[in-house]
Parts: sequence; C-alpha cells; structure tokens
Amino acid sequence: MLLNEPTLTHEEQQKAAERVLELMRQGMSSGQAIQQVADEIRAASASKKED
Repeated sequence: MLLNEPTLTHEEQQKAAERVLELMRQGMSSGQAIQQVADEIRAASASKKED
C-alpha cells in the first residue's frame, strides 16, 4: 500500500468501479476515468481528514 493513500471498504471499491464504468459509458477513456475517480477519492479523503 502506498503511504497516505486512502483504503477503501469492499462496498467503496464497488462504488468506485461503478463510477469508472459510468464515466466510460459517457465516452471517457478507461485511464481518464480511473484517474478521475482516484482524484475524487483522494479529495474526499483529504476533506474528511480536515474535519
């Protein structure tokens, strides 16, 4: 595991995978979709840590 990277529950992983697939259905490449979802997860994690 990478340092400072959020860990996800199985349910969160499933939601992330579904989000990636939805972005791909909208025409985004798989790499772009994965990057976007990863960025969203990191931002949400950072937001939680600030609270």
